[in-house]
Parts: sequence; C-alpha cells; structure tokens
Amino acid sequence: MATDDVATTLGAAREWTAPAPPATGLPKLHQLSMKQQIAICCARCAQYLGASGRQWGDLHHRVHDRTFVFKLWVCESGCRPFQGGPA
Repeated sequence: MATDDVATTLGAAREWTAPAPPATGLPKLHQLSMKQQIAICCARCAQYLGASGRQWGDLHHRVHDRTFVFKLWVCESGCRPFQGGPA
C-alpha cells in the first residue's frame, strides 16, 4: 500500500460520524437477557423467535469510548408487553 493510500484511509477514519441516536422506547441493555440481546428471543416478550421476527430498533450501549450496537428483534405478528431479565 502506498503512503498516499494510507493517508487517505486514515483521513477517512477521522471523518467518521457518530451513529444516529437510539430509538425511544427501547429497553436498557441490562433489562434484556443474553438471548434477547442476540435475537434468539423476542426483545419484548422473551418468546423464542426461530426464523420469524422483525427488527424493532438498534440499542446503542456505550462502554468507555466504544459504542456497541445491538439489533433488537420482536415477534412478527405482535407479542405481549416487555418482559426482560435472564432467561
């Protein structure tokens, strides 16, 4: 890689912008079980999703200088109100 390519790549990295603010109404990360965090179970009712479901929103969790994004999924046809916690 040429020096100019490296400078261009580093310059592009400096122009990074922060992600959009999280959607309102989403639960906090600590309210979700691990299965809800990784989309195995519904983020609202904690039921198993299987191959169905729809994306609810992106949950942004900040730890020190890093932001982790969790894509939350919910039941396809609707579900019970939010029920978080370890499953």
